[in-house]
Amino acid sequence: MDQFTNLSESEKRELVDKAYQLGYEYLQRYGNCTQCVIAAIQDVFGSIDDAVIKSGCALAAGYGLTSRATCGALNGAGMVISSLQGRDK
Repeated sequence: MDQFTNLSESEKRELVDKAYQLGYEYLQRYGNCTQCVIAAIQDVFGSIDDAVIKSGCALAAGYGLTSRATCGALNGAGMVISSLQGRDK
């Protein structure tokens, strides 16, 4: 992820906008907001293992499609951050 630290603000904005657009497209096509957020970030920024996407399956729509818990998109973003910066076992 170090390759992104020296980008201009407009270049960073372009990447964020691209991830947003991909996430939206994936959600329309596949459903599961958690996995769509993770996949979009993976496609734009790389460095996210496919296992992280798979592990987000049960967290869709507020956990198991209940719509009664934390937003799946927020869960997905948290999973990305944790996969890159989280503590080890």
